Amino acid sequence: MTTTTEAPHAPAPSPGAPEGRRVRTGWSLPLPDRVPRPTWSPAALALGIVGVALGLVTNWIVLAAGGAVSLAAIAVWIRELRHDLA
Repeated sequence: MTTTTEAPHAPAPSPGAPEGRRVRTGWSLPLPDRVPRPTWSPAALALGIVGVALGLVTNWIVLAAGGAVSLAAIAVWIRELRHDLA
């Protein structure tokens, strides 16, 4: 019994693919090649939305705090995305 190190149906490296990535014939690489950095902004926005919802049934101070957290999270998230796209 012989063993081979290559898979029998492995595609050859594509001439236009960066860093020798293998792409099947007729396929292309998925876009975008750059992925935005991880951020805490979505979690902070969710917390702010929960604060707003909780403030609607409890106290206006909780509502205001939830709204402030939501607006701050949206502002930070947009700023980070604009920085990543630049």
